[in-house]
Amino acid sequence: MAQPLRIRRLEEQIKEELAVMIQQEIKDPDIRLNMTTVMAVELNGDLSLAKVFISVLGDKRTQKTVIEALKKATGMIRRNLAKRIRVRRMPELRFYPDDQIENLTRLEEIYHELHKQAEENGARDPFDEVINQLSLQDEFLIVSHEYPDGDALGSQVALALGLRKLGKNVQVFNRGPIPECYVYLTEGMEWVEDWETMPRGRTGVFLDAASQDRLIGEGFDRFKNRFFQTINIDHHASNSGYGDFNWVDPGYSAVGLMVYDILKRMEIDIDRDIAVALFTAIYTDTGRFSFGNADARSFEAATELVQCGAVPRDIFGQVYASRPLEQIHLLQRAMGTLEVDRDSGLATLYASRAMMRDTGARYEHTEGIIEFAATCRDVGFVVFFKELEEGRVKASIRSKNGRDATLLALKFGGGGHPAAAGYSLDLGIEDAIAKTRETYHELYEEN
Repeated sequence: MAQPLRIRRLEEQIKEELAVMIQQEIKDPDIRLNMTTVMAVELNGDLSLAKVFISVLGDKRTQKTVIEALKKATGMIRRNLAKRIRVRRMPELRFYPDDQIENLTRLEEIYHELHKQAEENGARDPFDEVINQLSLQDEFLIVSHEYPDGDALGSQVALALGLRKLGKNVQVFNRGPIPECYVYLTEGMEWVEDWETMPRGRTGVFLDAASQDRLIGEGFDRFKNRFFQTINIDHHASNSGYGDFNWVDPGYSAVGLMVYDILKRMEIDIDRDIAVALFTAIYTDTGRFSFGNADARSFEAATELVQCGAVPRDIFGQVYASRPLEQIHLLQRAMGTLEVDRDSGLATLYASRAMMRDTGARYEHTEGIIEFAATCRDVGFVVFFKELEEGRVKASIRSKNGRDATLLALKFGGGGHPAAAGYSLDLGIEDAIAKTRETYHELYEEN
């Protein structure tokens, strides 16, 4: 199968050569005089077919006339393209009208009209704004943070399945691999492997990402510019509100619970697959209903999700009772690094790349290590460091002693919740631990 990069390059070559031919070489007046523009070229996987989308200055009748003229000239166009582009076999060409400009213009008119109404009537509730946009738009890409957890993936899958019930075109994207313990959520889902290959003009829905860096890393502006608009849905208090529409509510135990409320408001039927995804999201982000965020709303939603087909025993088995031996060996090695200051309750431990290499474990197998360390009665505040590459670590925090974990995370550009937060440091493991301990004592002990 051709690689996405190869396909993308060939699409651009065909688009560029067609643009030159239409502007300078094709003599047919129906094509030349109607300001025909090649908007996009889309190749299928085996490169046998190229869909060419064109924009025409004129009405529907003019558009149809140009399409017919291009169809008649297809043979000549293919022969000329074959002379200019080195490819084993030139794909068949099919021409289609591109309504993107017309649609975007109409969407912009609707968008501005909605904002005009909002100004006249006062600011709208963020939840209502999100519901309105999800109802209004038809093309979505749902994105969550790198190294996704149960809440991120469960929320993505549930929202995608729900919107598809309304006939909407929905795809899903995550930067980085899907952890093995959550693969059961993704079966049958259309996952985008490379966001740069997706069509422009969609609505981006960002879930469970406190900062834009966690979505895509570097290049967020270029990523965001591919969308018509963006919706940011999150429960982290540190969320900066980087979307065009932002619904951020730290009162929710999980983004999965926020998606649950969205589906209920939009009167979308919650079937078994959606129930499993949402239960996974809420179940994992509340620590199996053991964290302080496990409130009445969480239990009420979980009860309905079980009634809709989610089986807690099965989900527990998938997420927590199917760990490979490599993960157990990594846990053993990481626990050997545990250091606890009994006076302050601060504990640190780490998993290095060398440990992962020696045990055969992957990054995803670090999940659950910090929770295990936090079960120690002498530990009140634990920071777990995972080595991403030489000179760069990711730190996860769990607080049991009432000290706000976000204070420490924000010091290093991270974020999260009072009981669970995280950040990254461009330091080696030993230096990162030393810096964290120093900052912890400054924040919580001296002050």
